[in-house]
Amino acid sequence: MTLTKHLAMNIGKREVLLAGRLFILLLLAMLRWTTTAAQVQYSYDSLNRLTNVDYGNGSLIGYTYDAVGNRLTYSGTAANDTTAPTITTPPQTQTAVSGNTISFTVAATGSGPLTYQWQVSTNGGGNWTNLSNNATYAGVQTTTLTLNGLIVAMNRYQFRAVVSNGASSSTPSAAATLTVNATFSGTVKYYTLTNAVPGVAVNVSGDASAGVTTGGGGTFQFALTAGGNYTVTPSKTTDTPTSLGVTTLDITLVRRHILGIAALDSPYKILAADVNNSSNVTTLDITLIRRVILGITNTFPAGPWKFVRSDFTFTNSLLPFSYEGSRVYPGLAADQVGQDFIGIKSGDVNGSWTPPAAGQAAQANLNSELETARPSGAGETKVKMIEGSMILPNTPAVIFTIGHAAVVNGSVARVPVTVSGFAGVTSAQFTLEWDPAEMEFAGVRDFGLPGLSEQNFGSSLEMVGTHSTASMNSSDKNGTRWNGSLPGSLIEQRQLTFSWDDPNGIGANVQDGRALFQVEFKAVSAVGISSIIEFADRPTLREVTVGCAPVVFRSESGIVMVRSEPEWPGVAVAVAPRLSLRGDEGLVLAGEAGRVYRIEYAEELGSGGVWKALTTVRLEERTEQIVPIERAGSQQRFYRAVLVR
Repeated sequence: MTLTKHLAMNIGKREVLLAGRLFILLLLAMLRWTTTAAQVQYSYDSLNRLTNVDYGNGSLIGYTYDAVGNRLTYSGTAANDTTAPTITTPPQTQTAVSGNTISFTVAATGSGPLTYQWQVSTNGGGNWTNLSNNATYAGVQTTTLTLNGLIVAMNRYQFRAVVSNGASSSTPSAAATLTVNATFSGTVKYYTLTNAVPGVAVNVSGDASAGVTTGGGGTFQFALTAGGNYTVTPSKTTDTPTSLGVTTLDITLVRRHILGIAALDSPYKILAADVNNSSNVTTLDITLIRRVILGITNTFPAGPWKFVRSDFTFTNSLLPFSYEGSRVYPGLAADQVGQDFIGIKSGDVNGSWTPPAAGQAAQANLNSELETARPSGAGETKVKMIEGSMILPNTPAVIFTIGHAAVVNGSVARVPVTVSGFAGVTSAQFTLEWDPAEMEFAGVRDFGLPGLSEQNFGSSLEMVGTHSTASMNSSDKNGTRWNGSLPGSLIEQRQLTFSWDDPNGIGANVQDGRALFQVEFKAVSAVGISSIIEFADRPTLREVTVGCAPVVFRSESGIVMVRSEPEWPGVAVAVAPRLSLRGDEGLVLAGEAGRVYRIEYAEELGSGGVWKALTTVRLEERTEQIVPIERAGSQQRFYRAVLVR
């Protein structure tokens, strides 16, 4: 304040006037600078970083950044440059599956710092809209546009980038079209809903063709272009083995359905019973099912599988033959998930099918599971699941026994298959097996069950049900004897299959020790060789049912001994454990180490034979042991080994 006053006192009027003019000029200059500064424009990228400064007079400064955000360079541009940017690489059309993430990229050149703005058109290029960064779009003002979480509704959207420079000139890129494929997925489940079905071919037809095969989980998935017309159809032409899940119990249930004793209680079971696709369930279906069980054929006329849409509703569950086995999609407009199918194995009316790996293991272990079914400890109740059916530990057993015989080389031996505990039996099936180098199959005879005939035995793919009367001998026509020695048969492969069910559907009874039938073999091995006949599970597994429920199947194998005439030193007749005769050394026992066996003998077989204890043997480290025997001169004697503990 003092200084100002001092100056005022020493300045004349002229100076004061000049100072006032200078002040006015300075004020005008400041106002002009303020107006100019207000015209400066600033541009920022999506990360809010300065990219260029436009001073409004043609002077520009642009900035770029490295990957971690450091400002690398800045550059000035010449004033009044009106050259528009040039697109060097336009974005490319892309195809993706809904739910995925994709990116479009553009490249351009031009003077000055370039700016980018991505646009979208939803009507084929008719209108374009600037995009903003959000959950779906990222990088909308950069060279790369990223799309997250594609949906089918975005199918045929078009995208382009508008590139600009500081001269207010811009260039739009060519449009890129996005194709979004819809996801189509589902699972093939068995009609019991307890298992998935692997190995199913699921095929697409229509505007596109595709095919996948279900894995262990039974799942399938396709990517189909939205808007197309499609039909999705499952199929399965094989199973290993074809009889997997199909047994004589199924025949019994079909027969009871036909007779009106107990109707099949599910449309899927009725479809399974109609193995020839006749839209009816008849005794012909029984015949066809039995041929597969016996191994005579490995297919059904209608194929081994049927499939139904999981959401299909049967208008009449007793007549379910008109069903939808495919899914049709006109103008596919959205993802399709949970598009499941129900699988039905032909012939399996009790729902016992399991996937091949598990099913084969179940068949292989079936007999041992049945044989070892025992009552549980006190206070316990356990249930075994055998081929999809409940078998209680205290279930009764039916015992099947193969007889024994001794014949001269070249002669025919008759070996009976007898039973015990055969009461109320509704079905039975098994396979007999032997060494064809030691015995040749000669025939079966003397049938001892209602309805039992040669049609209940399997030997070849052409024999049962197709052999002519001319190829049968006279006793064949009466149904008492059947000669099955035809080329290419199971007989030549060492097996005879058997499947029987009560034709009345209520169960049959056979007195203990009586024979179901007799098998004839011609002995072709050397003298002294004991040929074993055993029960097996291939191709027809062991099964016996009482009242349409599986019970314990127990079995005892048999033996045919080739002897010389007129002397007869003795015969060993056990198989499991194996007991055989070794010259003058005695009996050779092969069993399980640590187990105790009782050796027994009888003077004759059949109902008149009495088994007497000879000795008891415990197998230690070795699985063979020589058991001395008492010579009985020329008297015929049979031996067997019985597991004690």
